Amino acid sequence: MVITGTNFTATGNTVKVGAMSVGLNNVGHGNMSSYDNGTKINVDIPTNINAGDYNVVVSNANGASNSKVFTMKPNSTQPYVTSVTPSSGPMGSTITIRGGNFSRTATNYVQLNSGSLGVPASVVSPDGSTLTVTLPNYNIAAGTVLKIWVDNDEFGASDQNTTYLYNPVTFTVTATTATQPSITVLSPNGGESYVAGDSNIHITYSSANMVGSTLTAYLYSPTLNNVRSVLGIASNSGSIDMQLAKGNTIDTAGQYKITLCSNVYVVGKDVCDSSDSYFTITSPTVIPAAPVVNLSANQIATSDGQPRSYTVTWSATGATSCVLTTNATKDTEDFDFWSGYIGPVQTSGSITAQVYSGATVTITCTGSGGTTAKSVNLIGNAATSSLTPEMISAMTTFSQQNNLNTANVLRAVEQLMKAFR
Repeated sequence: MVITGTNFTATGNTVKVGAMSVGLNNVGHGNMSSYDNGTKINVDIPTNINAGDYNVVVSNANGASNSKVFTMKPNSTQPYVTSVTPSSGPMGSTITIRGGNFSRTATNYVQLNSGSLGVPASVVSPDGSTLTVTLPNYNIAAGTVLKIWVDNDEFGASDQNTTYLYNPVTFTVTATTATQPSITVLSPNGGESYVAGDSNIHITYSSANMVGSTLTAYLYSPTLNNVRSVLGIASNSGSIDMQLAKGNTIDTAGQYKITLCSNVYVVGKDVCDSSDSYFTITSPTVIPAAPVVNLSANQIATSDGQPRSYTVTWSATGATSCVLTTNATKDTEDFDFWSGYIGPVQTSGSITAQVYSGATVTITCTGSGGTTAKSVNLIGNAATSSLTPEMISAMTTFSQQNNLNTANVLRAVEQLMKAFR
């Protein structure tokens, strides 16, 4: 910018645009040189000065000049603010902001004091140059001067860098009748218990002067800090549900609180509240599996017509006790062979004994997860002396499919064959 006048000294001239002392090529502030016999001075205008009208004054050893108005035009797209009407009033006032590059389609956000305070509601400009908003009922002391700026989703933000805010647009608070925004966590509020991986925390709260604002609920641990969060929209009396983690990443058992915060600000701080005392998240109850029992019988070679010998072997996992039983009838040879083994046995072991007519041996094991039983059929010589291996195999399969005692079936077939000989 070229300033033209008279009585400029060769050096030592101070040029002010508004309240700002300017120079040339970022040097010479307060010590500008003139040329053309003291009639001209060249200065730079800072690029980050706000749009608006500024008084230009030159001063030197001879005194201060008269002022001339210099108009700084706004960036072609950047929103800018030129005035606020009214310029003062109580919080909760409805104000009209004038300027330019306000969005007619996207939302405009009115910020106060460089964003430390905000107007929760957004607004669309009807003509691109005016915005009408109601200031929030924040509890701000009378006499506070709030700087006004605007940003939007279409053009960006108006320049309100306070270092170069030489012509700020402001609103002066004259009084406040507002109740400060507040929120109170009602539950969980201490003493409750939830199961990790299998619980939903139902958060209830009450609030004032923040309806429609965004709430964030945090699950807070004194050792892990905020471990998860969930969003909600504020109402005067509302609730938010927080699902605890499931699967392989369940929450650690311990003491927790709920912290609930709003995006409404009071003197630059979030409005938050926490549970009064800690509640508990417990580890899930692990249901143990039923015992697993393995049972087998191996025949030992014997002479025809003699009782057959078997080694019965078993093992059980997840069991604390096992019992051996047999279906052999009392006063029979088979019962006599096995009677000494009937009753409690170890959870793993083996027994070698004989059968004559045949018997079923069962191992039943019990543990914290329940009870499991396994059985094995032992075939004796007396029941199979006249039966071929093919007949025995067929009768064994038939007995198992129909849940019958194999030894009894073979004995019955043997008797029938003897009757028809």
